Amino acid sequence: AGDDAEAWGLLAVVYASLRWTVDPREERRVRDAARAAAEQALGLDRDCGSACKALYLLEPPLGRFREIEHKLARARDAAPQDGDVWWSLYHHFLSVGRMAASFDAAENAYQVDPLRPPNALAYANALYSADRRAEAVALMRHSIERWPDDPMVYAVALWTAAAAAEFA
Repeated sequence: AGDDAEAWGLLAVVYASLRWTVDPREERRVRDAARAAAEQALGLDRDCGSACKALYLLEPPLGRFREIEHKLARARDAAPQDGDVWWSLYHHFLSVGRMAASFDAAENAYQVDPLRPPNALAYANALYSADRRAEAVALMRHSIERWPDDPMVYAVALWTAAAAAEFA
């Protein structure tokens, strides 16, 4: 649908996500396709959340922190019910040492989409970091029960236990 901003935005997200997995010689083409799809979406709807998310995904993983935060804030404002955007904000704030903002973003990610494993894990880690360990451990155990086939659930639980030197 050529006039569907959300469809163009989601296409942009797919291309932006693919750029990490394609042959390095194809990365520029995939990046350009993502940017073009995002621009098409924003031309149809300047507040298209998925297009804003795609532009964030095109940023380098480190550096340009203000630009990244601006793009994430724009994506959050355009799509406040997108748990992936909230998770990305959690990760960004965690990366730059803004722990209170990171906690709030993790909590929002979990409230918006508690059935998305990364959101549950982010909130569990945020609870643990806020010294709310009983709640964190309960959520991690719940996550393991809910998603027993997701290796990331176990990895995060083990990493948290190792970082805290608590192996019980």
